[in-house]
Amino acid sequence: MAMDAEASFQHWAQANGFRWHNRIRIYHFPDTGRGMQAIQRIRTGEKLFECPRPWQINLETSKFGAHLKRFRDLDSWFALAVVLMAECSLGEKSRWYPYLRLFPKTLNSLLLWPDTRLQRLQETYLPEIVNKPRIMHIYSSKIEGVARDLFRYYDLCDDSWISWDTFAWLLSIVMAYSFSTNAGTSMVPCADMLNARTGKNNARLFLSH
Repeated sequence: MAMDAEASFQHWAQANGFRWHNRIRIYHFPDTGRGMQAIQRIRTGEKLFECPRPWQINLETSKFGAHLKRFRDLDSWFALAVVLMAECSLGEKSRWYPYLRLFPKTLNSLLLWPDTRLQRLQETYLPEIVNKPRIMHIYSSKIEGVARDLFRYYDLCDDSWISWDTFAWLLSIVMAYSFSTNAGTSMVPCADMLNARTGKNNARLFLSH
């Protein structure tokens, strides 16, 4: 019988050197989506998990990063979103496939809001912070071309992944879930499943050297 996405991810993580506390699991919460759940009491100071650096996704670990480093003026969030675009296009051939499957399909991100809905926020500061028109311009004037160049260079067949909607979705994920590490902006499997709300999280993250 095929494993569900959460079980498949845990199997993948353990097979690739992640250290995993036997009292936690990845769980799909009905109201908030996937997260990490304690299935038994865990004492203060116990290590929950450890993600090996080669399994973080950034411009150093993904083979697509080397190509994107040529574009030195590309924002690190944008560059990682393009890397994820390429990795997602590989499907099961991506070394991160079980992790990529866990990405939320829907996000309440201003980048994904239709313009008619954004207009309701014109009297607030939120549209200025996100600045969707500016990001859309950067995408159409530069990022789309960078992505197509990358797909051609690596002979990636499924260029349906190159679109504003896909880029906005992946950029929203990067903005919400990525971390700043020694290798730059990175997606860190497991770490992005903790509760990040200040005062509500009961776990601490450490970058070991």
